[in-house]
Amino acid sequence: MSDATASENAYRILIVDDNQDIHSDFRTILLRRSEDKDVDNLMTEFFGDATASSSLPGAEYVIDSAFQGQEGVEKIQHALAEGNPYALAFVDMRMPPGWDGLETITHVWEADPDVQVVICTAYSDHSWQEITDRLGGARDNLLILKKPFDSVEVAQLATSLTKKWSLQKQASLKLEELETMVAERTRQLNDAKEGAENANQCKSDFLATMSHEIRTPLNGVIGMTGLLLDTDLHPEQREYAEIVLRSGNSLLGLLNDILDYSKIEAGRLDLETIDFSPRATLDGVVDLLSERASAKGLEFACLVSHEIPLSLRGDPGRLRQVLLNLAGNAIKFTEEGEIVIHVNKESETDRQVTLRFSVSDTGVGIPKDRMHLLFQRFSQVDSSTTRKFGGTGLGLSICKRLAEAMGGEVGVESEEGEGSTFWFTAVLEKFDEPHPSAETPSFDGIQGKRVLVVDECATSRLVLENMLRFWRCRCEAATEVVHGIDMLRRAKEENDPFDVAILDYEIAGVPGEKLGQAVKCDPELANTALVMLTSKAQRGDAARMQEIGFAAYLSKPVRHSQLYDCLATIISSGAGETRAPAALVTKHSLAEHERKTARLLVAEDNVVNQMVAVSSLEKMGYRADVVANGREAIEALGKFSYDMVLMDCQMPEMDGYEATAEIRRRESVSGAPRTPILAMTASAMQEDIDRCAEVGMDDYVCKPISAKSLAQTIERHLSHKAPRGEAPPPIREAESHSS
Repeated sequence: MSDATASENAYRILIVDDNQDIHSDFRTILLRRSEDKDVDNLMTEFFGDATASSSLPGAEYVIDSAFQGQEGVEKIQHALAEGNPYALAFVDMRMPPGWDGLETITHVWEADPDVQVVICTAYSDHSWQEITDRLGGARDNLLILKKPFDSVEVAQLATSLTKKWSLQKQASLKLEELETMVAERTRQLNDAKEGAENANQCKSDFLATMSHEIRTPLNGVIGMTGLLLDTDLHPEQREYAEIVLRSGNSLLGLLNDILDYSKIEAGRLDLETIDFSPRATLDGVVDLLSERASAKGLEFACLVSHEIPLSLRGDPGRLRQVLLNLAGNAIKFTEEGEIVIHVNKESETDRQVTLRFSVSDTGVGIPKDRMHLLFQRFSQVDSSTTRKFGGTGLGLSICKRLAEAMGGEVGVESEEGEGSTFWFTAVLEKFDEPHPSAETPSFDGIQGKRVLVVDECATSRLVLENMLRFWRCRCEAATEVVHGIDMLRRAKEENDPFDVAILDYEIAGVPGEKLGQAVKCDPELANTALVMLTSKAQRGDAARMQEIGFAAYLSKPVRHSQLYDCLATIISSGAGETRAPAALVTKHSLAEHERKTARLLVAEDNVVNQMVAVSSLEKMGYRADVVANGREAIEALGKFSYDMVLMDCQMPEMDGYEATAEIRRRESVSGAPRTPILAMTASAMQEDIDRCAEVGMDDYVCKPISAKSLAQTIERHLSHKAPRGEAPPPIREAESHSS
């Protein structure tokens, strides 16, 4: 039974009651006939208000009847299936012999949980708590209506509950629309993200390809020019060759800056976390920049606090990259004076240590009104077309991003005309357990020896004194030649002579060799070993120093390990007596002693690069064989025992990655010793570097290959034990990509 005279927008109401009269009462109250509405309109127009019709509902309804609970649920289900659900159900509490009202409501809500329900009852045999308990808890779409009904109350309930149901449906539709919009927007964002990632990958692939294609010929240009400069050239020819080399290095620096910045912008800047020696890393920086500083007559020193651990975990390649950039800038902008790198511990926890690196110079300084341009990309303090110093303006910006990636920050202090100090911090990991290199080192060869430093430069004295005290030497210093001689004689009189005297090339205007001559001419002092340090090395100096009686001749800035090896060589570790070595100790003789008779294999398909690699290795004192691809490299290793393989990554027939993986597999099967494999790659992208490590390569150098960088990397991996005076080398330390 239903009413079908209402409009399509009418709310559907279901009456579930076993009493026919109840159905008639609901219809009388809720259904409004058209003539009733006409009468209401006339009364409102005549009397001026709507009081007479205020008791009538303001909405139209379609009313259906069901006389048992099961029948009511069937109508609910059918209405849902038609897509025209009921808004409200009035349900009698008692309807024998079928379901009672509560059981009926339970099934109604199982079919349509949104329908509003009013329980109709003439009895109080159920409390509200009992009703809600049986229905599974209180709900906001359940009310009770007591019989006999008040027509106004019924009309108000119908109006408010159907309106509530309508609003909920509208909210549900809006929510569905929003969810659809969100889903569509999410899809669009995912598409955009995928597109951006694809574009980024295309850019990375392009950069990797272009890097390889540019670096390969550039390696030939820089490498062959370097070899050309090692030959006898006419002054004019030498000048031209030096210009070519400088131009090639400038192009390489530009390429590296662009690659690094593109990786930073793309969020692809990855840091390594490997074991490394901070002092060895700083030695590498000093080594790479010492010639540039020496060429300008600058004092260049590195001062490392005793608080710095021997070994830490982090990315030494990125540390070196920032230091090379800052120290390189300092050399570029300084015409006279000194450049000093300071390393101090800023803070420490149980698991980490924060180091502060600073680079101070006595250069031109920076105007205060230009300070804000520092660390911004493509910015120069002097951006005019007539500026004296070149550069892309990317270096400091890259330094800032690298420092932040290492958990630190950057800053600068400067006075125009007085010099500058650029600094950055880096958070590095400590070892969870005592590391072999972190244990208290033994310096038996030189520990306890008495050493005199004679140098007028306060910074140089401080650096040398720090090194010597770190090695537990008894160290004293003098600033003048006369003072130095007095200290040597007084020590002899006290029967506690100095074992070694380290002299600067020039001391307060007096050549250091004069002091050396005075020492060697004095029978009481002649047994003192002499070491000459110079930042102004000239051809013929070494031979002259050896004639005077100097035991060693080293260039400033002297490396931590280099000075230790020098002192250990000239001091007898047995009796503790000073001896003059058969040959003058120089940085070249120290390196040559380490190389001995190492035999290397070069796997490279490019003929020019083969010539560059072999010539460079032979000049370093190594013997080298050459093969043209990975397959030939595997065959060569099967015939001969090599100390190291220099493996190009991209070669025909079998590339370096596949060859390395096969070599490591064969070593694993046969139990043969692991041969160090050094990747030579023209691809500077992080994924290529990671791939080198994954297949079993021990380290890598980027093309164009720097002879110094190559020599340092080879020496690091050919040493089966830590160099004396410093921590063991890392298993794999990334090369710097820019300076």
